[in-house]
Amino acid sequence: AAVEAWDEQGRPIIDAVGELVCTQPLPSMPLYFVGDPHHERLIGSYFDMYPPGQGRRPGGGDLGPEAGAVWRHGDWLRIFPDGSCVIYGRSDATINRHGLRMGTSELYSAVEALPEVLDSLVVDLEYLGRPSYMPLFVVLRPGLTLDEALRERIRQVVRESLSPRFVP
Repeated sequence: AAVEAWDEQGRPIIDAVGELVCTQPLPSMPLYFVGDPHHERLIGSYFDMYPPGQGRRPGGGDLGPEAGAVWRHGDWLRIFPDGSCVIYGRSDATINRHGLRMGTSELYSAVEALPEVLDSLVVDLEYLGRPSYMPLFVVLRPGLTLDEALRERIRQVVRESLSPRFVP
């Protein structure tokens, strides 16, 4: 597959984290979405991030000038100089907390920088019509427990690294 990591301006990058894009069709790309005769959902999901051009649907057929020419997969990717790569997670998982937007990967990076934390997962439940609620789940190193001191360290690292608005 013709896979690259692109920066926000649509330039290929090496040895830095960027948006995973496919610059040529590949077999697993959908041809269309059911109930989307004008390809609006397909374009909005995969082809709208980078400058418009004559995007080509994977199975052929013009998507029109509103579609970019590359498939934005929705994951962060780092391609190393030796050609190996690491996928870091979803790039389109955005939390909008009190009007401030942030990708979940930013929160994970901050929390998982703590030596006690092996993995984390955050869920933003504000969209359910309830008051803002954003639980954070953490997997700790074996033998550790989540006590109040560690909870406060997690809150502090989120507050200082990101914003007080993203404290779970």
